[in-house]
Amino acid sequence: MIRVLFDNDVNANIAAHLPDTMEATLAYAVGLATKSNSDLIRAAAEMGFDALLTMDRNMAMQWGARPLPIPVVVLNALRKDMASVMPHVPVLAEVLASKLDHSFHQVGPPKRANRGNEAVKR
Repeated sequence: MIRVLFDNDVNANIAAHLPDTMEATLAYAVGLATKSNSDLIRAAAEMGFDALLTMDRNMAMQWGARPLPIPVVVLNALRKDMASVMPHVPVLAEVLASKLDHSFHQVGPPKRANRGNEAVKR
């Protein structure tokens, strides 16, 4: 069984679409709702989770170059609603089922940044 901790920003309904070999636990359900990102990562490892799933694209920058105690999977979807995340769930399940090293893993396209001098197309 692959145990995955869902960060507060992850749509809990994703869990129903993961394989039966994965067990999803919501951070707030285990008392981690108010933890900082660093504390959440450490607590997930200490509690025996196999991976942390988040939609927080800033988590890697906040963590820095320190070694991670657990793999962190960042789901890059435009929004948290199921219509936005469902196209990424098959790849997410594959990534979570693979042997992950203790680093940040991206699922979905990275957020496009407006570099200031580029026109924003609508």
